[in-house]
Amino acid sequence: MKKLTMLMLAVVMMAGFSSQSFGQIKIGVNAGLGLPMGDFGDSYKMGFGGSVEGKYFLNENIAVGATFGYYSFTGKDELLTALSLGTESSADAKFTIMPILATVDYYFATEGFKPYVGAGVGLYSWKSKVTIPNYGDYEVTGSDFGVAPTVGFCYGLSEKIDLNVNAKYNMIFTEGSSTTYLGVNVGIIFAL
Repeated sequence: MKKLTMLMLAVVMMAGFSSQSFGQIKIGVNAGLGLPMGDFGDSYKMGFGGSVEGKYFLNENIAVGATFGYYSFTGKDELLTALSLGTESSADAKFTIMPILATVDYYFATEGFKPYVGAGVGLYSWKSKVTIPNYGDYEVTGSDFGVAPTVGFCYGLSEKIDLNVNAKYNMIFTEGSSTTYLGVNVGIIFAL
């Protein structure tokens, strides 16, 4: 993990030194839905959350940055029934994910409607908490490497403010199988 982080930092620095001194900085906030996929989707309902992000534009089309997010998912009825262990009381299950990602985005246009593709790479901290009636609370936490290919667009609302809409396919490489969810996000990006 340390070697991957150092490699990513070196690539970003080399791209920065080789580009023109464009240097525009943008910050943003997003609200979103998390749609669980695969095995994760078998046990958990749609989640909600959001993120903050910072972007540094190396030139008019390429931005590097970081994203910090938080998403929370609740267990599906089938999972909760199984966890209730035959008691009349209902179990409770929550799964939270906090992605911390280094990002790179490529914008196909520089004004008005600006579609883009990108990717995030980094650490996903997660916590699974289950409450079983008559047995108590059980909690497991961890951190795993993951990636998030992204497609989206920005639309200029003013000279310094953009509407940002994107979809991120988050793949967390957890033990046994991947934990995946599709994040659909809407937010605002401000140019500094």
